[in-house]
Amino acid sequence: LRMKKVGIITYHRAENFGAFLQCFALQKTIEELGYRVEVIDYRQSIIEETYLIFNSKRIVGMSLKNKMGYIYYTLKNIKLRLSSKKRYAACRKKYIHISSPVYKCSDIQDKYDYIVIGSDQLWNINYTKGYDEIYWGLFVKNKSKLVGYAISGNNNSLENIDTCMLVRVLDNFDNLSLRESNLTEIIQKKTSRKIPVTLDPTLILDEKVWIELLNTQHERIKEPYVLLYGVRPYKNDPDILMRKGQQLVGKAGLKIVDISKEQYYRKYTAIEFISLIYHAKYVITSSFHGLVFSILFKKDFILIKYNDGDDNRALNLLKLLRLDNRIRDINDDLHLSSNIKYDEVFDILYRERYKSLLFLKSSLQ
Repeated sequence: LRMKKVGIITYHRAENFGAFLQCFALQKTIEELGYRVEVIDYRQSIIEETYLIFNSKRIVGMSLKNKMGYIYYTLKNIKLRLSSKKRYAACRKKYIHISSPVYKCSDIQDKYDYIVIGSDQLWNINYTKGYDEIYWGLFVKNKSKLVGYAISGNNNSLENIDTCMLVRVLDNFDNLSLRESNLTEIIQKKTSRKIPVTLDPTLILDEKVWIELLNTQHERIKEPYVLLYGVRPYKNDPDILMRKGQQLVGKAGLKIVDISKEQYYRKYTAIEFISLIYHAKYVITSSFHGLVFSILFKKDFILIKYNDGDDNRALNLLKLLRLDNRIRDINDDLHLSSNIKYDEVFDILYRERYKSLLFLKSSLQ
């Protein structure tokens, strides 16, 4: 029998840890279900511009002072950015099976039995500057079945979408699941359609697979440390995570390893990132995937809530796993606590993993 082929559409070219890891996890999971898998090399123009080392469009309309500041910043960081790009390209080459480049709907080849869109924030119009036809599944499927797996986004994108367009989107999918319950509630209010919620791909891949990947070449930090990681800055206080880390260090005498800012996190590959979490004594994060791997590796952790509208992904996951007591507000003092009952957490996680895998299996039949 011919092995059926699956094409994945996601943010595979975004240069951040979570985007790469969720792409790898979805590819690996579908492969383990018995399919040939290829990531469709969609090069979305806005995403591509986001990761340019020098983006000439950004300086249009800037004052002379801001233009000079942007040029200075670019030149100062060019070596770091180039080495980071090289590492991401090497990781994609090593771990991801990628198709020929795709720039528009008509470029998607008619060679897949299934096209899976997901996961990540593909339905967040802030990232794509509008409703991208490919990420929203608004293309001719030909013979392929279209599956949405654990698609994420933000409330605003779904609240403001034209209802007729939303109905077209939903009708084009043969099967669809989302990652956050708040998004499914918005869709149900607008269309009465109930959409299931499934786990981010990084959570459905067995944690043993992640641990096997940790044989990296970078030197491990020998002394016990607190890892700080926040992929987005807190606008009112860019150093908020460092201050929170110092609160813990003062009480426990731990080293601080901060990979929150660009000059730090660009020094690591995605595999090195999960290794840093795995070997940490404690993790303070505002990042969804920082949270995911803290849970998978059974770390003591705190999630810092920014209240900026982008906390929902992490809060949904903590509520699902009954870990709400690990949430701290910006103004809360931090203290060490080791009361996570991971046996109970993983009982819930395994049940949700089973349901998510069942959705994926039944969608690919």
